[in-house]
Amino acid sequence: MGDVLKVLKDTPIPTILIWAGLFFLLLAFVSKLGGLIEVQPNQKLPAIVIGLLLLTLGLSLTLIPPIGSNSQSTSQPPSLSPSPPTSSPSPSAIPPPKPNGASAPNICATLLQKGSILNWKVRNYGKLDNIGTLKINHADVAKGEWAGDQITETKGNVSTSVTGTFSNSTMVMNHPTEPEEWNGNCRDRKVTGSIKTNYVSELTFEMY
Repeated sequence: MGDVLKVLKDTPIPTILIWAGLFFLLLAFVSKLGGLIEVQPNQKLPAIVIGLLLLTLGLSLTLIPPIGSNSQSTSQPPSLSPSPPTSSPSPSAIPPPKPNGASAPNICATLLQKGSILNWKVRNYGKLDNIGTLKINHADVAKGEWAGDQITETKGNVSTSVTGTFSNSTMVMNHPTEPEEWNGNCRDRKVTGSIKTNYVSELTFEMY
């Protein structure tokens, strides 16, 4: 008896139901089974019904997957489809690299072109000191030299010939009569800087 219970314990339930269904169907078609079980005629119909129910239930449980395996399959993360490769820019669309030692744009050359007229203001200790204009008469970009006429309005439109140099974003103007040296930075269509003198001052200027 213990061996039978052990076998039944290790046997899956669907298998037990299938064998039980076949057993009841067998009882419906015989009158005696092994000399121990005797089936009456009025018991054959219930045996068929019970056998079919057990057989159907056992087959159904065999075909239906276990709940644990179903939940495990649904809990798996969805597979990520690979993202489409990004198209790399064509070689023609990539700007060529600047060669080593390439010079910056010559902003001062744009401002100090021949024929240009710039307005200028000078402040000393932050207070307006002089105003006037500067007309460029000559500009040599290759040599970085220029010359022109500076007109000072506060002195009755006095005109003075001045010379200077420029390179990329810096410029120098030499004023012969003071003497003064104007050192400026060119940017945004404007030149701003300071003025060196042989006397005590804090002169600054702007040209535009």
